[in-house]
Amino acid sequence: ETRLDDVAGIIRSVRQASRNRSVAVLVGGPVLVARPELAVVMGADATAMDGPTAVMQAERFCRSRGDSPGKPGTYGHIF
Repeated sequence: ETRLDDVAGIIRSVRQASRNRSVAVLVGGPVLVARPELAVVMGADATAMDGPTAVMQAERFCRSRGDSPGKPGTYGHIF
C-alpha cells in the first residue's frame, strides 16, 4: 500500500508540475496487469500490460481527445 501511495503522489506531482493541464498518465507493470483497477486508485488515466500495448493505449487516448499522436503541441507529443 505504501508504494501505491508513492505512485499516487508522483502522479499528483506530475499533474501539478505540468504546463499541460490535460496531461495524461499511463501506468503499467505486473501488479497492474493483475489488478488494473489500481490505476484508477493511483490517479492514472490508463494502464497497459506491455510496451507495445502502452503505445497503442497512448495513441488511442490522444485520438479520443482529438489530438494527433506525436504532433508537437498535442498530448501525443508528451508520451
